[in-house]
Amino acid sequence: MVRVIQQNLRSRTQLRSMVMSMKHIIAILAILLVIAACAPQAPAPEAAPVSEAMPVPDAEPVPDTAAEAAPETVPMGETAPLNDDPAQGVIHDVEIKGFRFTPAVVTIRAGDSVRWTNKDDVAHTATGNGFDTGLLEKDQIGKVTFDKAGSYVYICTPHPGMRGKIIVQ
Repeated sequence: MVRVIQQNLRSRTQLRSMVMSMKHIIAILAILLVIAACAPQAPAPEAAPVSEAMPVPDAEPVPDTAAEAAPETVPMGETAPLNDDPAQGVIHDVEIKGFRFTPAVVTIRAGDSVRWTNKDDVAHTATGNGFDTGLLEKDQIGKVTFDKAGSYVYICTPHPGMRGKIIVQ
């Protein structure tokens, strides 16, 4: 009987020891997870400055499938012309800040351009069907001229939750 009690006590002691070991392992894993989440991320690869993005002549409008919540719209002609010749088109500015395109929707005329300026500390793109600004580092600018009427939905490639739309009339 004493032997059974001793074995039972040893089993309980071993069980407690195993439970404590598992608790320590879980605590260590939790600490490592927190450290990994707080560690600085590697910087984005260096990108060459982008002054002009790929042209859009072959770009086809795509159906608008992005759901937007009350986007701002820039009225046509609210920005300064590219030069003194109005036939050259108008530049419409979109600011990239706080992981958002502002305004999210821009309405322009065929022949107008959209100029994206990145104000975030991380690199972003404006990438749609037939155009891509490339990676824009902080304070870099990408510009695209839209020649065909239609609706052009675009995203930021590294952050696909960032969405915008260009409506070309």
